[in-house]
Amino acid sequence: MKKAILSLLLLLTFLISFVPEWSSSSAEEEPLMRIVMFSDLHVEFGLQDLKTPIRPSTLKAVNYVLDDLTDGNGVDVVMVGGDMTGPRGSWNQSVVTKTKNSVNQVLSSMTKDNKVLYVMGNHDPEPSLGIGENRTTDYSGDYSSFMNQSCGEPVSVLYSDDILSGLSPYNEVLCYRYTINGIEFIGMNTPYTPKKNGVYSELSGLYVDQVEWVEEELAKIGKDKTVFLFSHYPIDSLRTLLTPTALDAENMAKKEMERILKEYPSTVYCFGHAHSGETRWAKKKTSELVQLQQMSLAGQGLYSTKNYIDCHMGSMGYYDNPYQPGGLTAEDPMVVQFVMVELYADRMVFQVHNTGEKAAVNGSYEISPLAVSRDLRAQFGLPTATEEPDTTQTTDGNSQSTVPSENPQEESSALPIVLGAGICGVVVIGVVVLLLVLRKKPKDKGAA
Repeated sequence: MKKAILSLLLLLTFLISFVPEWSSSSAEEEPLMRIVMFSDLHVEFGLQDLKTPIRPSTLKAVNYVLDDLTDGNGVDVVMVGGDMTGPRGSWNQSVVTKTKNSVNQVLSSMTKDNKVLYVMGNHDPEPSLGIGENRTTDYSGDYSSFMNQSCGEPVSVLYSDDILSGLSPYNEVLCYRYTINGIEFIGMNTPYTPKKNGVYSELSGLYVDQVEWVEEELAKIGKDKTVFLFSHYPIDSLRTLLTPTALDAENMAKKEMERILKEYPSTVYCFGHAHSGETRWAKKKTSELVQLQQMSLAGQGLYSTKNYIDCHMGSMGYYDNPYQPGGLTAEDPMVVQFVMVELYADRMVFQVHNTGEKAAVNGSYEISPLAVSRDLRAQFGLPTATEEPDTTQTTDGNSQSTVPSENPQEESSALPIVLGAGICGVVVIGVVVLLLVLRKKPKDKGAA
């Protein structure tokens, strides 16, 4: 009898121990928006001659996002940080068109509705800079038609015709702004400028006009709203272009951009380009690639920052590091990284993923995430703490609140807790009944 009672009590303890598990597993909060960042695909080295001119490692990363990170649902927005292509290998108009279509098709495949935003890198125009028969009318660095098809017309845009800098015909869109699901995105293309003799050169950076335009757009948006501002270049590498043939010795673009970002601390500045050396590759902490200015703890695993966030977008090809001593080739690089950003009502969670061969034993190296406190309720159209709850009428005429719970986990965790408590209650009743039966049997046997 004692063994039976002990077994039942152990079973009861075991079931009770699973109640927190049920509640926590079902309490996983779904993000309101997912953004993934790719940069520096460098489709060149003869890759453009393939039927699908994309590296297998890039395809692996795309499938990893779709199948493993989003359970087949896809992300809301993909941001591409430039250098989708490069000069190495043969190019003509058909190859340029095929490559651009393939890049967009592959990257769009991991989205919900094809929303992919591009900025041009310093190498993107080069496939279109051939002479004579090799000169293309389909500009290899221009992905604006894809963005217009999937995202519609930009909220605002800066064209080369709008500034008097004598720009080349390959720099039509210099800057653009989209608002997607309430979140602001501003892209800054890298101008590609010719020398006086008409030969194009890799004199890349930003025009002062672009920086001024960005400041005007940020002023329209306001200082409290989160903006993803991205360009191919890190801020420290920005070179200021005054004219198509001259650099600004004082580097005004860099200085002005730093000033603007400090005035708009809710901005997330994202960039690519840096994929050599040991400064931006194979890190163990997301905070080493996603850097917070004046970072401080905000409690419950969150950090806060009083300044803008500097976010390296990762690279589809790192080189000149201990894993890959040489430069990029047509082969898959050893280190392949991208960034996933999940947006919630009260925070942003940055997560760097490495899907290169030089990863963990299982082939995927999950770098520790970085959660940043950020109130995004207003941008997502959710009521703030001071707003009155919105109500809707039910079919019986009663008013029903539509405001989410203060704790997003409360509603999702209530059912499992009730079920768990119910099961435990049934077990307790069973134990009590069994004890009464066991206590009664000896008494009956003695009376006989």
